[in-house]
Amino acid sequence: MKKSLLIMIFPVVLLGQAQVVSVSPQQNEINVLLNVNIQVTFDREMDSTSINDTTFIAIGSHSGLHPGNITYISATDRAILNPDNDFITGELVLVILTDGILDSTG
Repeated sequence: MKKSLLIMIFPVVLLGQAQVVSVSPQQNEINVLLNVNIQVTFDREMDSTSINDTTFIAIGSHSGLHPGNITYISATDRAILNPDNDFITGELVLVILTDGILDSTG
């Protein structure tokens, strides 16, 4: 039996601010593994200290908040959230990136 969930990512973007150029899983993707890591790639180098559990948030529609280990890879401008717990089959996952995430120039 294949388990799946739907991922939705809504970054908060202000004009002139860093932009999200890609996400994985892709927005509205279905048939995603329940233990998925959520990856966000930015258009520039980010301040890794600003990417944390209050600025990169994943919430399952049935399972609630999914804290986890967040890493930032400066070579690819990518932030990765590895949730502590798996998501639930069929749930909608909302990922929020707040304006507290800063680029390397602040």
